[in-house]
Amino acid sequence: MNAAALGEYDHGAGKGNDSMLMMTIGTGTGGAVVIQGDVYHGYSRSAGESGYMWVDGYHFQDIAGTTALVANS
Repeated sequence: MNAAALGEYDHGAGKGNDSMLMMTIGTGTGGAVVIQGDVYHGYSRSAGESGYMWVDGYHFQDIAGTTALVANS
């Protein structure tokens, strides 16, 4: 995820911005935070790792990833 975010920051949707947040939703979920050209990892080194974020007792990717959305539709 970090490499994809840096690619978007340098060459894609984030080009020309000081900072950006990239989120992906597919078979799983993920993200990364880029601040002034550097990936921000945070105190616990998990900044941007939305797939493992707890929401109502579940990992976010277990309720928002494509696999979960198809299974629950």
